[in-house]
Amino acid sequence: HLCHLASQFSRTMVLKIVPDIVLSVIIEWLIAQEIVRPIAWINLVFLGLNFGLNILFVYGIHGVWSGLGFIGSPLATSVTTILKLVCTVVWMRCREWPTLRVGFAPSQALQYERVAKFLAQALPSGLSMLVENLQFMLVTVWA
Repeated sequence: HLCHLASQFSRTMVLKIVPDIVLSVIIEWLIAQEIVRPIAWINLVFLGLNFGLNILFVYGIHGVWSGLGFIGSPLATSVTTILKLVCTVVWMRCREWPTLRVGFAPSQALQYERVAKFLAQALPSGLSMLVENLQFMLVTVWA
């Protein structure tokens, strides 16, 4: 039964993978430009929204809708992530776009020296995360 629930949870959380990656990239880009306060407010608002949607989707509204039960939690989190991405992009386009420094040119970004420097920093970190995640998976399987 537990494996079935974990499978359901994982399949539903897949909905948020791409929006979460895109959102993370946008947030890091904004932080690099020292635009932090609006991101903090957006995160705070969507933390509250996620809490409320989890309660709503899991338990429903008394007498009106019985909720979705267990599957409501990952669905609420996925919906929150997608809405947070949309809200962040809309906010960027409406409020901050004129002041943002886009400055991305693929010809500059993909120069050998830059790619080599990036890989020299990213690979050790990525391998470390891989080993850590494998460790947690092995412990879970053996438990």
